[in-house]
Amino acid sequence: MSDQPDRPDEHALDRMGLDAFDAVAVPDQWDDITRRADGAELGSSSSASSRRSPATWFMAAAAVALVAVAAVAVSVRSGNDSAPTPATTPDATMPPPDTTVSLPVVSPTEPPESTIADDLVELSDWTGMPAGLAIEDLQAVGLRFQLVEVVDETAGHDVVLGWSVLGDVDAAPGSLVPTGSVVELTVAVSPETAAPPPDTVPDNVPDMVDGEVVAAWNPDCVERTSGAATLGSIDQALTQFTTVGAEPTLDLGVPTIETRNGSESPLLSPVVVPGGVALTLYGQSLDGTDAITVEVVDLDGAVRWRRCLEGVGWPRALVPAGRQLWLAAGDGEALLLPFDLSTGADFSPPFSTGDRTIDGILGDRVLVGVPWDAGVIDADSRLGVIDLDGFTATDIPYPDVAIGTPSDRVRYELIEGDGALLVAATPIDGSLPETVWTGEAWSSDPDDLRSLPPTLRIPYGEDSVLELLDGAGDVVWSEPGFHHISREGFASAVSGSVALVMECLTWTDGAGCQWLDENTPPDEQLVAFDLETGERLWSRPGGQAFAALDGNRGIVTADVGWELIDLRTGERVDDVAVAAWPQDDIFFNECCGAGDYIWTRLDGGVLFEATGDRLRVWLPPEASTPTITTDAFS
Repeated sequence: MSDQPDRPDEHALDRMGLDAFDAVAVPDQWDDITRRADGAELGSSSSASSRRSPATWFMAAAAVALVAVAAVAVSVRSGNDSAPTPATTPDATMPPPDTTVSLPVVSPTEPPESTIADDLVELSDWTGMPAGLAIEDLQAVGLRFQLVEVVDETAGHDVVLGWSVLGDVDAAPGSLVPTGSVVELTVAVSPETAAPPPDTVPDNVPDMVDGEVVAAWNPDCVERTSGAATLGSIDQALTQFTTVGAEPTLDLGVPTIETRNGSESPLLSPVVVPGGVALTLYGQSLDGTDAITVEVVDLDGAVRWRRCLEGVGWPRALVPAGRQLWLAAGDGEALLLPFDLSTGADFSPPFSTGDRTIDGILGDRVLVGVPWDAGVIDADSRLGVIDLDGFTATDIPYPDVAIGTPSDRVRYELIEGDGALLVAATPIDGSLPETVWTGEAWSSDPDDLRSLPPTLRIPYGEDSVLELLDGAGDVVWSEPGFHHISREGFASAVSGSVALVMECLTWTDGAGCQWLDENTPPDEQLVAFDLETGERLWSRPGGQAFAALDGNRGIVTADVGWELIDLRTGERVDDVAVAAWPQDDIFFNECCGAGDYIWTRLDGGVLFEATGDRLRVWLPPEASTPTITTDAFS
């Protein structure tokens, strides 16, 4: 469900069903260019194992120097020349850093044939954290890397890791391709003697203020982490909407932030996670710095963990994927900041967005592309789809409609198709996708475009034809003589097999759908259409609004409060424990700028309600408890 957008000059088109897609397999990483890494297109026909790059020798020398400096530093601190020299690696059983440049594969059970790396590869210990040379060292010599395989990651010993070396850090986004072969490493690390892992916050992310407190908030944002080691799954009842309880389970007070305009409420973005809810709180401090708080609140009201960030830009989305919670942020170059869902600890992502910006998010998949201020798109430019759960990425060439144009002239959208992840490309001055990525190539064939969701064409002004268009732009059905409302608020939506549209019954040429006088509002009604045939199913008199829409059910305004109805019949649902809410002070969706702070949104089977100074969390009746009132910064 969405509020009425700003009215266009002629027609408004509401895309339908694009927020429900979240489970599509992505093709293998960088397939279309991995093949070039093995052949003459890289300018050499020699194999990876037969070459030595300057970075390799430079890094080997740097590693030796690091070892020497570390040994001297420890000796000086000890003040005792006779004291034994401590180990210079996180664990004495690991090879010293100067031997990691060319490390053969060693199996804990049977020695396989040796494989030599042609570029420096970072080691990781049994916790998955860096051990030995750090990420910063790899980046310093222009290398990127990606985790390919982890075997027996919880055993605490003999962990086999596969890494793939990627392109130069300063190269264009299109060159983010494997340049070296995958190298398997065996690392034996004792959990009892392993050194603490180094800081894994990416270098391009500004440090947190004092690492603990951001004082722009009122009260201060104070970081806290959790020692929890286990993570369950989301309760099945919370994944699919049926109804919600008679009262919210959580009622969280949110802090304010001190801005140039005084004390203001933050922008909130919540999402369901195993055992609780995660949320971001965003605002700009007195000096204009972006301040973001990320925290997880358990369903019993306890704050599991909280992270306080400054200077990472605008929060685009909060995405739970596997054992991580990802913050997608940034005003230009994309930042993907992962935290451990159980503890809130930093997690070092095994890939880079490559100076690209976020163009779209669908479930746990992120579409990245050339930043809008990067000039024109050329044939070597690339979009990329990153799977945050599977740690894979896929490069996609730009469509022909974008080649030679500025990077902001085409909009892109991730869409779940029938067995493939689709990308729709719509020119900025158009209203319908012009081409679609089918998983193999861009296509403007009408049959391929029809795999995209249909579009509801809403009439405005003298235009009085309501139409449903398929993905290719062909009319599926139309309703002549239909006049739309002329106000903010709920206007139209599609859910399940029904299209819902507000209709003005007292339209007049010249005045449109306006109040006749200060005491006489226009006559309106909500109309439900069969999505396939365009048949009118039912109508509901008066101005209406929805708090939740999912499938063929929705929570709609009633004579008193709200009620749950069957969208096929318009009648109240009678097969759930709670189907009516008599409260008249809940489930608001404000318009205009106020709608950024006061809204009601559905995530699976959980309804989030933001009131400006509070966030209420409504669960299904079978999972609800008496309301727990607390503060997000408790």
